[in-house]
Amino acid sequence: MAYLVLPHHPGDPSYANLAILNLIQASYHNSFVQAIMYTTVALTCLVPVSVMILSASNMFTVNLLKDWLWPSLTEKHMILTSRLFVFFVTIVALLFGVVYPNYITQLAIEATSGIVQIIPTVVIGLYWRHTSAPALVIGLLAGVATVFLNHLVIHLPGIDGFWGLIVNSALVFLVTFALRKDKAESTIYKTSI
Repeated sequence: MAYLVLPHHPGDPSYANLAILNLIQASYHNSFVQAIMYTTVALTCLVPVSVMILSASNMFTVNLLKDWLWPSLTEKHMILTSRLFVFFVTIVALLFGVVYPNYITQLAIEATSGIVQIIPTVVIGLYWRHTSAPALVIGLLAGVATVFLNHLVIHLPGIDGFWGLIVNSALVFLVTFALRKDKAESTIYKTSI
């Protein structure tokens, strides 16, 4: 919203990253109020970041280290490894953000586009009783593949997740109708014998 309200600076592509901060500066002229608003933005960013770092550390320790690499890992060593991995993930994320600031946004958009491909599987799978599991799996895999192919090769306009959702939903319906037709034909064939 701030990007739409404030004047654009076509020579500076990083302007969009600072749009909310520029909006605060343009809207509030009192330094104390600006400081409170900037602090609110910073604290708002910290909560999801801390959740993601803790989740990455936990998933690494439990799912990768304990299950695959070191099955005899004790509870005490799991906690210590998880805590140390929090610092590792934080340092890597900080370095990645300083060295490649635009790639973090792109990575978040691509990750969201991939996760969004679950929506047709859940919604159609729950609310349409004629669908089949193979159709849902084929649609999900095709949607995720479309997201990454569009990002790397095809370059259709818009967000990659949108094109993935179209392919995902279309394939779920097409495969479901194809499987229903094959099932109906095999039923007719069996009853005629």
